[in-house]
Amino acid sequence: MGLIYLDACALIDAREKSTPESQALVNLIAQASGADTPFITSDLSLVEVLAKPIQGLMDQTPERENPTKRADHDWYLGNLIPDGLLFRTRPLHRDILLQAAIMRARNPSLKNARRHSCCDGLSLRLHAFCDGRYQIDEKHRTR
Repeated sequence: MGLIYLDACALIDAREKSTPESQALVNLIAQASGADTPFITSDLSLVEVLAKPIQGLMDQTPERENPTKRADHDWYLGNLIPDGLLFRTRPLHRDILLQAAIMRARNPSLKNARRHSCCDGLSLRLHAFCDGRYQIDEKHRTR
């Protein structure tokens, strides 16, 4: 089976949302879990998935911190690892970042787009193939 790349939006949906779509993703991830899980993400996903949980924990004493934010924070850190049973992370190499910069230079509408953006109408996504190589492409998303 090939590798399936999950961006930060998919990870947030699976962990923090309660919709039929997010539940279907959770079920799919659970069914495929194990040493040969096909689900991968980049190390850069941690930046986006941890922002809200950390925001909920900042400047809080342990007894006053938000238990949901703590649970999300710990879950992401515990599961987004190179040899995880649910997901495996892959590093972003310089050539991938260079390709993304070239795409943004050629397409002005990408100027303010963030990688793995959950909010932008146009996001850059990485897709992984069986041999572990990455390819960047543009994906139009609707809100």
